[in-house]
Amino acid sequence: MDTSQQHAQTSKVGLLSYFVVALATIFYFYVFILQVSTAVMVKPLSNDLAIDAAGVSFIFSAYFITYTPMQIYAGLLFDRYGPRRVLALATGLCALGALVLGLSTGMVSASIGRLLSGAGSACSFIGVLVLIARWFRPNQFALAAGVAQFMCSDGAIVCEGQLAQNIHRVGWRTSINGLAVIGFLLMFLIWFYIRDDDPQAVNHPKKAEGTSETEMQRLKAVLCKKQTWWVALYGFAIWAPIVVFAGFWGIEYLKQDYGFSTIAAGQSLAWMWLGVGLGSPFLGWLSDRIALRRMPLALVALTGAASSFFLLFVNGIAFAELDVVLFIMGFAASGQSACFAVVRENHKHEHVGTAAGVTNFAVVAGGLILTPLIGMILRHYAYTHSLRGLSHLSVGAYQQALVIVPICYVLAFFAAIVGIKETHARSVVD
Repeated sequence: MDTSQQHAQTSKVGLLSYFVVALATIFYFYVFILQVSTAVMVKPLSNDLAIDAAGVSFIFSAYFITYTPMQIYAGLLFDRYGPRRVLALATGLCALGALVLGLSTGMVSASIGRLLSGAGSACSFIGVLVLIARWFRPNQFALAAGVAQFMCSDGAIVCEGQLAQNIHRVGWRTSINGLAVIGFLLMFLIWFYIRDDDPQAVNHPKKAEGTSETEMQRLKAVLCKKQTWWVALYGFAIWAPIVVFAGFWGIEYLKQDYGFSTIAAGQSLAWMWLGVGLGSPFLGWLSDRIALRRMPLALVALTGAASSFFLLFVNGIAFAELDVVLFIMGFAASGQSACFAVVRENHKHEHVGTAAGVTNFAVVAGGLILTPLIGMILRHYAYTHSLRGLSHLSVGAYQQALVIVPICYVLAFFAAIVGIKETHARSVVD
């Protein structure tokens, strides 16, 4: 009788663990929809708020002003206050930011909305990882985290497909305000149903004893290692093409070069996100299987450089070939997922969280740095050619600005070949 009751309790807790992590993963899904939502409303936003390419770029990049630095501190918040409180607050910030954006009357108010959403979004992926670590057994962690990463790509596919259709039907303000309502509902679900720990307490990590390192000392130890910087450079360069092309400027480029509608361009870019979604778990599995890190990282970077150069500068690509090229570009960008395996193998166990935060800071920094840079290049082109608005920019203008994409892939290849040391999928900590 006792055994049956124990088995029932274990099954019940198992189902609860899936539900808890699923809620956090849905938040991660929601976050990525917010992150790339501006990609499908560049022109409506520009026309409605009477701003140029640089202004729209700033609104988009405002998200990363808070999202990027918060990567380092998010882990500290989870450790101090617990996942339930942090995730509920983060979801509320995201929803509030969407609401402010939807009600905005100019660039300043729209940017404030994106700032709020960025701050809340910074806690999404780390929150999923924290809950997986607390609710799942160690041998289930990689698979669960891989599913969460795939949800990230699904969010982008939904956004650039379905959201584009919604904006076409009801307008960008109604669509964004609808996302705000969904966010507030999700906030209440997280607050009432997420629990910080498994009540069975079988997965609680034991606290290390005898360590007196402060967070600043850990950060200093991480930053003093050369491999931290090389891996961070690779992460920045391999993921930047996703942020600036798939996340923002790709739709406008495809509309100009191929004559696509916003909906059709979003559907084509979905292939890029599919490449990321399928490539991330596959590259991690392959890298573990062959016990090599540097070679897979270098190969995907080289593939990304070739495919992006082909997309931008080879004329006459058929629609079917275009989807394949975009898929390959996305698959190449999935090299960022392997960065965290290299991070784990180059740092002491007690420094891995800090090192992962630093790496993730670099991974997402492309949106903060390169998106406005592309906008300024396009604005300079429009100024020198006496043009007004995005509608008058030529394919050549976008090619000049988006050459940053293949350059980033080349930079990632350089970092993998010259800087990153092979770990053979094992710890190399001295």
